[in-house]
Amino acid sequence: MKSFQENHFASFGTRSLTSTLIYCGLLTLASVSHAQEWTYWGGNKAFNRYSPADHIDAGNVQQLEIVWQRSAIDESITSAFPRLRVSGTLRGTPIYLDGVLYASN
Repeated sequence: MKSFQENHFASFGTRSLTSTLIYCGLLTLASVSHAQEWTYWGGNKAFNRYSPADHIDAGNVQQLEIVWQRSAIDESITSAFPRLRVSGTLRGTPIYLDGVLYASN
């Protein structure tokens, strides 16, 4: 017959293992659901600059076309300062989160 201490540790070990497996499963689900989001300047906190999105490949990349664009400088600024000239090197990295694309202005 097992002692109380042996049963207690066995039960604790089983609960710990179960909790860990559930936690890992939840992390996996979370990463899958947000796999195509670009939530940081470099894509993620590790600055990987990589997206696992697979809907663009060698077979359809030639079919890509611009679906939206915006001026580098807001129209209210160019109206107020008509002689303002914008450098050709003005660039930004938008962030895509929860279905919304955010870009600096």
